[in-house]
Amino acid sequence: MGTRREEVIQHIYKRYGRERAAIAGTVIRYRARSAVREVGKALGLSEDVTARLAKGSWGPGRDSSLSEVASSEGLDPTDRRLALALELAEDIQDFPRHLATHVGGFVMSRGGDR
Repeated sequence: MGTRREEVIQHIYKRYGRERAAIAGTVIRYRARSAVREVGKALGLSEDVTARLAKGSWGPGRDSSLSEVASSEGLDPTDRRLALALELAEDIQDFPRHLATHVGGFVMSRGGDR
């Protein structure tokens, strides 16, 4: 499949030129699960703790705060390091995580002086 995609991309560039065609980008943002894993790793929380928090914070209809998730997982949300991790994970949710190319998106322009 990747080979055909590359052929299509090259066809578009050949037909319209790189000055008039570009691959669209997409921004991947932190959600609760990835925020917990990233912050937990940075603060040295054990894999077991971060896994429990990540699992408990993910899925449809999850409206609980990370502190509530920690409590429901039997963790102490008042522990200094855990409390900091929960606060930071809440803070970075919706922040950009990385930029990627959109799998099927191209931006085309007319070009010229218009």
